[in-house]
Amino acid sequence: MAATPQEREASASRAAAATGSSAINLTRRVAVALLLLDVAGLVVFFDLAFWLRLDELPWFTPGMLIPLFFLILCLYVLDTFVPGRQVSGMRPPARAIVAVLVAALLTGAAAYAGGFWSVDPTFGRGIFPVAFLAQAFWSAGWRLYFGGWVREQAERIRWLVIGTGEQAQGLREDFERSGTQGELVVVDEAEFERRAGDALWSGVVVALTDPAPEQLVHQLMDLRFQGVRVYG
Repeated sequence: MAATPQEREASASRAAAATGSSAINLTRRVAVALLLLDVAGLVVFFDLAFWLRLDELPWFTPGMLIPLFFLILCLYVLDTFVPGRQVSGMRPPARAIVAVLVAALLTGAAAYAGGFWSVDPTFGRGIFPVAFLAQAFWSAGWRLYFGGWVREQAERIRWLVIGTGEQAQGLREDFERSGTQGELVVVDEAEFERRAGDALWSGVVVALTDPAPEQLVHQLMDLRFQGVRVYG
């Protein structure tokens, strides 16, 4: 029986949502990685500025909390933690540069208003401007890298095979002989739930020798409703 227009439209909508749905875990991990890199980068650049300017290496000072706060705030407000997302015609690397510059201005204003610049060398003219200038290139560079990496992950062919028997191993061997650019991962039932959200899977193949347990069936149905292709 031919599908109705409504059914075809619903199927297309599910397929269109597949990438975003299966990419949630990947996007979250990228955002956490960018946050950690931003924090580590600013601390290191402050230390380098201290070393170059004052010939000392404090590692971390309480005064660094202020620029760190403004940096994270501005990067978050300008939505720079999702690679590939374009806002007002600006991509994450460009927005990251703007965010870092705004954070530097806010840090300078806070230091001036609080009088910190005269008592804490963290806010000296030869320290925090140098650190923020290096941070602008650091944050933009990592967003450029992760943007390309995420696009590459989305374009690669990835298959997840559930099973450990001869059929599953045969699929692995056929895939390797085909020379296809991509990845085929064979897992057992216990590993499936953990690995299902690891990447943007092109499809899932069920190669079990025994009938699939009810819990696995429900998990596969959830993937199917999200638009991921499931074969068995």
